[in-house]
Amino acid sequence: MTGLVITYLSFSAGIGQYGLGLAFLAGAFVYLYLRMSHQINGLDTEMSDSNGKSTHKTVLKLTNAIFLICFAISIYILHQAIYIRPPIYFVLVTVAYLSIFLELFHINKEGPACYLNILKTILLSLSFRAGLYFSFPTIPGADTQFHLGFANLIAETGHVPGYESFPSQYVYTTLWHVLVASTDILLDVDTSKLLFLSIVLPFVILTSLFLFLIVKKIANVQTGLIALLFVNIADMFFVRGLTNINASALVLCLFIIILFCLIQEKNKTIFSACVLLMMFCTVFTHQLSTFCVFIVFSVLLVSKPLYDFLSSQFAPCDNQVKKLSWNLNSAMFTYFLVLLLFHWSMMGMGGETTFFGGMAGRLKGTLSRMFSEYTDVTDAADAAACTYVTTFATFDNWSNLLYNLGYSILMGLAVVGVLIWLNRRYISLTRFSYIVAAGCLFAIIYPGTYIGLDLMFIPHRFISFLEVFLVVFAAYSVYNLYRISVQSKGRIVVCFVVAALIFFMVTTPYVNRNDTIYCQEREYRSEFTNSEVASDVWAISHPGNEIIYIDSLFKQGKISTVTPLNLSVKSMRYYPTNTENLEGLVIVRPFFEERGGTVFVAGTFGKLRAHNSSQFLSTVTKDYNLVFSSGGTRIYQHTTTTSNTIPKSAGNDNLI
Repeated sequence: MTGLVITYLSFSAGIGQYGLGLAFLAGAFVYLYLRMSHQINGLDTEMSDSNGKSTHKTVLKLTNAIFLICFAISIYILHQAIYIRPPIYFVLVTVAYLSIFLELFHINKEGPACYLNILKTILLSLSFRAGLYFSFPTIPGADTQFHLGFANLIAETGHVPGYESFPSQYVYTTLWHVLVASTDILLDVDTSKLLFLSIVLPFVILTSLFLFLIVKKIANVQTGLIALLFVNIADMFFVRGLTNINASALVLCLFIIILFCLIQEKNKTIFSACVLLMMFCTVFTHQLSTFCVFIVFSVLLVSKPLYDFLSSQFAPCDNQVKKLSWNLNSAMFTYFLVLLLFHWSMMGMGGETTFFGGMAGRLKGTLSRMFSEYTDVTDAADAAACTYVTTFATFDNWSNLLYNLGYSILMGLAVVGVLIWLNRRYISLTRFSYIVAAGCLFAIIYPGTYIGLDLMFIPHRFISFLEVFLVVFAAYSVYNLYRISVQSKGRIVVCFVVAALIFFMVTTPYVNRNDTIYCQEREYRSEFTNSEVASDVWAISHPGNEIIYIDSLFKQGKISTVTPLNLSVKSMRYYPTNTENLEGLVIVRPFFEERGGTVFVAGTFGKLRAHNSSQFLSTVTKDYNLVFSSGGTRIYQHTTTTSNTIPKSAGNDNLI
């Protein structure tokens, strides 16, 4: 039903979520096939060792050889590539991940082979992330530079700054910044390496290992290894832990650790204390992500009486699922709620308004605006749902489908896992609670945004938390679909789907903005080359102290965090609409100019913004004087100065 509704809205209302609709429909059809073929009765068991040890050894040798070859060539390509990773690199990464996937079905228990599989997955994940992260001299991310500036100030002064330096909502949530600052003091490395070592590296290791331990306890070792693989290719884990790093990355790690502690049956007192500590840490790390954790925690608490009630309404059946008890109670919930409300009530937002008061006021305004938009015919065109139409109507259906196809495949596999778990043979309290929590997050992210909740906060920030559960569901379904496929054709189909999932995840356009393979019309290069940085250096250090005009895709903070430069970018402004008597320097980047001065910028979903400066660029390149050139990047000035002031072109892109 959900798939039909999403597909219908994609075509009729123009929301463009074709992949999501197809995912729900395909997942439902796969589950229906399992029921009709009576294969649903043989799930949730360990794979038999019928092939013998010699076959296992042969497969392990073959998969390890394939992995080593692909991994070595991919590292060589990264070493040779300048800025852009070629398509063959993504193919090699996909094959390497697929070899890991095929190998894990020949690992029945924890041991050297299991640990080697985990190590290979993490190494490949880190190399892929490093290839994206270090390909440009600037650090990826929209607001990463702001948080880095906060952390650097803590490292320099030795204390958290007051309101005069940073907004109060950040002064009250400084755990992430203190972590980065502490790493800076201990390691004393440049800014880019600092962020990679303090956030990216532990993010990959913690999310991988703890999610593996969770799924291993809920299902088995092989399913846990699949979950570990999937979490390392999940698109929103790339976003939160690499391409747009901020404090929510730490909260996501703490969230997974909390889920792990909640299902431990031994040493409950110790793990309960760990849960309380993790809750405390989340509150002092990031507001919105902590609110998401609180929502999930509340849903998990409510799930137990709901599960008990539903179980009592049906006749008992043969259920062999592990019965895990929750280390979860109302006292924990009360502690979390009181801590959250107290902290938000003490946190100022400017003037006499607290953070809690500000959010309450925003909620009231949002509900009022939503009501007026959907009841007033004159405002119907401005309703929040219309932002979907504006965004996705700009591009064709294939572009909308491919844009997040990897996520859609993950969702389809997760739907199969959810439907299997809802079967009475395979349901348990833990599984039921995960399903309810995921359903709640899905409702907030998609229907919530559709009706206008994005006017209050950013629902798509919750997707990374939803993907934690999607990875668990998808890993379970893939394991069982592969296991019950006795014939090789069935297993080939499963491998093909997994290969497609891996490829479209690692090539996701909004993750690989700098080297997109498809959907190039809707993404833009967010990082800057050495020649572009050199032009900025020249302009900033120009003796005239002029205002510097840059295109609207330029993020000023990116230049300020290039460690060898330590430049101030306070004099930079975006391109104006009026070019008459414009005093200052104008930087023209070839990337922006080649697209006619027009670039569309959109998030994963939501409002689309068109950055159009074609008329301005036409006037500047025609009437202004060229005063600097470096690797295609040019600087113009509206002055009588002649072109003989142009320095020697620095076109080798190796200036820093």
